Amino acid sequence: MHSMQITQNENTRFQEQAAEFVIKLGSALHNYGTSSERLESALRKLMARLNLEGDIFASPTGLFISIGVTEHQQTHIIRVDPGEVHLEKLALLDELSQQVINDRIHITEGVKRIDEIVNAPSRYGTVLTILSYSIASAMVCRFLDGGWREILISGFIGTLIGLTGFFVGKRHQTSFLFEPIAAAISSALAIIIAQKIMVISVYEVTLSGLIAAVPGMTMTLAMKELATRNLVAGTVRVAWAGLLFLEVAFGFAVGTQVNKLFAMPLPEIDPAGLPNWTEWLALLIAPFALSVRFQARPKDFGWIMIGCIISFGGARLGASYFAWEYSGFIGAFFACAVSNLIARFKNFPAAIVLSPALLLLVPGSIGFVSVSNFLEKNILSGVAAAFSMVMVAMSIVIGLLLANAIVPARKNI
Repeated sequence: MHSMQITQNENTRFQEQAAEFVIKLGSALHNYGTSSERLESALRKLMARLNLEGDIFASPTGLFISIGVTEHQQTHIIRVDPGEVHLEKLALLDELSQQVINDRIHITEGVKRIDEIVNAPSRYGTVLTILSYSIASAMVCRFLDGGWREILISGFIGTLIGLTGFFVGKRHQTSFLFEPIAAAISSALAIIIAQKIMVISVYEVTLSGLIAAVPGMTMTLAMKELATRNLVAGTVRVAWAGLLFLEVAFGFAVGTQVNKLFAMPLPEIDPAGLPNWTEWLALLIAPFALSVRFQARPKDFGWIMIGCIISFGGARLGASYFAWEYSGFIGAFFACAVSNLIARFKNFPAAIVLSPALLLLVPGSIGFVSVSNFLEKNILSGVAAAFSMVMVAMSIVIGLLLANAIVPARKNI
């Protein structure tokens, strides 16, 4: 009888430790950019491997974890703020969960290591992170057919946007102001430079500079969650993306008021065309900036580059055969399929390759055009651009779903 009681106590203690591990791991994964449907699936699988009964419900701002049989079930409610994608910590958490599942480390040690991973400083310092904003803006400008002048100014504005993100992100209260401030800086500087320093295409420079603030990825995730019947999470993300678009539009409108200080209207020019090889050069450079932006491990840079090239090439291939709104389907399908294959080969989360690759496809620029048209009272153009944005997002989502059905990922993260 005494030995049986000890066994029951040990089992109860293990259940408590396992529950703590699942809760901490779920909170960390949520904070580092895992979508609701992937997070729920990953945690359910983890609970099954740890012999825990219960269920998971994830939303963009909260995590509900019920553990135990129905009559003795305990529900844990964790308030989680949506965080930035952090691919290195995502990979480390995935490795840690596998080590716990395979009994390579004890679950109490696993709980401690979660705290160590979460509290670890970023691999890349402030200077490199800000530089990644600059390079990403410059490369986006080339993808938008900007000339050398536009690329140079976009890189400069991207640096200022990175500095803005660094300073406003220091405090929780000011972090919500990043999008409108970034939009105001981008539009105002583009106008001032065009009026006083050099003749540039203001549209390309403005859009390239504030690309970091445009919530194209949020809208795409929202459509994916709605498509996978995660209706609450998807609806919340749609509302969130809509609000961010409005914040960007407000900042853009404020920034354009700078033009009233000048007597002359803005010059309307077409950027000087660049050779085709410069676009492929930009495609080789952009993955490094995105890798730093998403805090990926240096050893994963090569795989991220492969994913970005396939994503971009697939979209271009699709555009040559279909309407451009549907080219995202081809790019997303090949990017997701290749990401899943690489993830199987390297035994890491597919998100490491897929997240940067998708950023080359997301419809953020179209959403910005839609909102700016509404601000200019061009209602029909705004509605048309909004519909195009939704169609691009949905084509990306269908490509992802089809790729996951044909070439499923070995892991849920």
